Amino acid sequence: MPKSKAEDFDHQKVQRNFTVFRNPRNEMYAGLSDSEIWSEFKQGSEKAYRYLYDKHVDALYNYATHLTANHEAAEECIQDLFVELWCKRHNLGDIQHIRAYLLKSLRRKLFRQLSQDRKKLSQDPAIDGYAFEAVLSHEQQLIRHQTALEHKEKLQEAFNKLPDRQREALYLRFYNNLSCSEIAQTMDMNSQSVYNLIHRALKHLRKILLVVLVLISFLRQ
Repeated sequence: MPKSKAEDFDHQKVQRNFTVFRNPRNEMYAGLSDSEIWSEFKQGSEKAYRYLYDKHVDALYNYATHLTANHEAAEECIQDLFVELWCKRHNLGDIQHIRAYLLKSLRRKLFRQLSQDRKKLSQDPAIDGYAFEAVLSHEQQLIRHQTALEHKEKLQEAFNKLPDRQREALYLRFYNNLSCSEIAQTMDMNSQSVYNLIHRALKHLRKILLVVLVLISFLRQ
């Protein structure tokens, strides 16, 4: 019996070429919910599989490279993740929030890989044993009205001084637009703990921001 198109799918290409699936013409899935897209993927739809890759790979790569400076390990883990997803698609459960699921899966896979490479990263998200690096982009500034250069520098400095998990939670919230429940799923925490993390981080940044605004106003008089 000839193999189906899904079975013939060349997964080695995924491993050989990180961008093999990039295809901007996937508008047919734009109006579907995550659960509907996931259902089609589980049934063996190559188009759904390609759409998942196209839609989420950039966010996954950005997230992974904020968790580690080892970009090669980040790419390998993303490649492995998508290969495993396809191979195990029939055994996967139902998913309501695909990006949160993928981020969580990648996070665990990357931490395991880095641990195997004897990097000093903990697989336990409750332990601040890893260094989450993030740089605020112009589009994702936590405080939208910071326009002065001094203002941005002080805010970035304050952001970098936040504990690792607070920075990670803010990155997921404001860069990936995840809800507190989705962040909780990604970071293996409960929603209230995530809310507390974000609240404490923003409270600290607001204090720094207020001081900076007063200082800038004084210096410009």
